[in-house]
Amino acid sequence: MRKVGCSLNAVLVLDLVIEDAVRRIRNRFALPEPLSIVARSCRKPTALWDPARRTITICYELFDIYYLLAINSGAKARDTPLKEEGVK
Repeated sequence: MRKVGCSLNAVLVLDLVIEDAVRRIRNRFALPEPLSIVARSCRKPTALWDPARRTITICYELFDIYYLLAINSGAKARDTPLKEEGVK
């Protein structure tokens, strides 16, 4: 796992996000054969499918973008009052 430039908290959060994504994929899809999900640095925000190895590679750089989106989304949600019609 990438550690340079990341706080321990960010690394732990990323680890939990990856584990949750794997769990959701396994629970949601009935796959005919097993596959592997790998996280690594790719130098660009992407995810890749290798059919020969049956491996999904999710790049750390993609997680970085999703992490920033989640942080920004959470900040906006805290600063924006809920509209009555949106509350259930």
